[in-house]
Amino acid sequence: MMALYRLFNARLLVGISLLVLLVASAACGGEDPTATVAPTAVVPATVAPATVAPTAMAEPTTQPPADGMDRGQLNIALKEIGIFNANPGTAQYPGRSWIQTAGFEGLSTLDIERVIRPQLAKEWSFSGDGLMWTIELQEGVQFHQGYGEMTAEDVIYSAHLQARDGARGPPQGRIINWVEGAKALDSHTIELTTPKPQWDVIHWWMTPTGSSAWVISKTQADQGGEEALESNGAGTGPWEIVEAIPAQFMRWKAVEDHWRKTPEFSELVLHEIGEESTRVANFQTGKVDTMAMGFDSIPAVENVEGTKFMVQRGVGASSIYMLGQYYRGWGTPDQLPYYNPDLPWVASDPDLDSEGWERAKKVRQAMSLAIDRQLIIDTVLGGYASQIPAMWWAPFGGSETRNTFQWESHWTWEHDPERARELLAEAGYPDGFEVTITPAIRGAPGEVEACEALLPMFEEVGIKAKFQRLPYSALSAQYRAYEVDGITCHASHPFVNPLMGYAQVVKGVVGYDIPWLWEKIDEANATFDETTRVDMTYEIAEWIWDDAMDIALYYVDYVYPLGPRIDEWTEHLKYADARLMSGLEYIPHRR
Repeated sequence: MMALYRLFNARLLVGISLLVLLVASAACGGEDPTATVAPTAVVPATVAPATVAPTAMAEPTTQPPADGMDRGQLNIALKEIGIFNANPGTAQYPGRSWIQTAGFEGLSTLDIERVIRPQLAKEWSFSGDGLMWTIELQEGVQFHQGYGEMTAEDVIYSAHLQARDGARGPPQGRIINWVEGAKALDSHTIELTTPKPQWDVIHWWMTPTGSSAWVISKTQADQGGEEALESNGAGTGPWEIVEAIPAQFMRWKAVEDHWRKTPEFSELVLHEIGEESTRVANFQTGKVDTMAMGFDSIPAVENVEGTKFMVQRGVGASSIYMLGQYYRGWGTPDQLPYYNPDLPWVASDPDLDSEGWERAKKVRQAMSLAIDRQLIIDTVLGGYASQIPAMWWAPFGGSETRNTFQWESHWTWEHDPERARELLAEAGYPDGFEVTITPAIRGAPGEVEACEALLPMFEEVGIKAKFQRLPYSALSAQYRAYEVDGITCHASHPFVNPLMGYAQVVKGVVGYDIPWLWEKIDEANATFDETTRVDMTYEIAEWIWDDAMDIALYYVDYVYPLGPRIDEWTEHLKYADARLMSGLEYIPHRR
């Protein structure tokens, strides 16, 4: 395997060398000064362009500018930034995630210790029965573009956008309790009454994350309509949007005297560069300061003069989602139309004691046993990962009753292809079956390659897998229409409590729709006693693991290369969604 690893890197380095020549050649030809790659066809901007022409990229320097001078432009290359849309009810991934890293904030955040901290909220409390919350907001927080101070009405309005029918934001089901039960006691105090206890109310306002809510200016919407929010929304974050071109870049300016932290750089540009080798070439030539990077690219950048590396531990948990397991209304006129018992892992009868359920369970277990997780970790992920037997259970996060959520010792999936073949034969598939595997491309390192590595492992036990690669925007559209019938590799961020993951997936389009499991999760989510809720969480996880309802793979670290102009900001990284490069306002000049 080490020989294979060296060969892969040799090929990558040859490709990168050629690309460096191309980039350097283009740099002499007077291309668009904001572009880091060869110019492409112009795409209509989703944000009104700045009144001045885009500035040229700052020349690399190892010293910060003197006070009073231009503080320079910070350039970050990402796999996919999507479309700028600041309306929390209509924004979609990946754009909804990246705008939060710069310009939009929620009520809370999760710090490097995985502890929930106040952000736009100053403090919160709840009643003894868990039905009433009181949320005190920060005072003096200003919206961008002169739309005034953030108030309780802005927060309530933002919740309405998230929860109404047709909203596309992932947390709709958890935010919806805000709509009828929220009222402003004064300009900076919200009283929220929920129809049933919900322990995680404040958690769904953590930013930055693709599964959360942020606060937008109601005054802007009143004056310009919701279209203004989508095209040029005003947030409260440390960067204000200047210009955005879909799938190319978002350009932001620093908010002076920001209520939390004024950035050290005067401008931030998030560049979408899908090809890993092209991102590396731009880093090598100093056109970007840091980037999303796969582990195989480390040898290509570690010798770039002045390069440092910053590691963020345990940021992405990866698993396989097996679609079609939607049992609600089974056998009635209300049966969900996207329930598909023709898929081998879907039960023909949702009775847990039925022969049909047992057959599908064996298929799911066989698929899990077919996977050599450690081989993927050692090769594709360069050792920057660890096995995880249960989704949402990375060994951090925590509670008052346990230091961390650790999985039980018997939650293990050994690589056992022989047993996998036996289970498939017992389930009625002695010759295996065919399946389509699609990676959900969401920015995690090695996510596509790790998913593709499953093909020969499945092939070994008789499962004939076809690999399909789609942009996440296209895949998510199919998710919402319930048009994905195969399996997907899905990298998510570990939640501070596994219940949050279950609440998002079990009733969602990428999960498994089992009414009795809903009831257990809802009961746990309505439990405010920490000890009881943690015990219920373990009970739920035990069943999900035993039935192989989702096939957990690994949790992975991120490695960010830092060019000679910038230094690390590890202590300011956020973990609400650690897949995102976060805390950008804290990135310092190299001194």
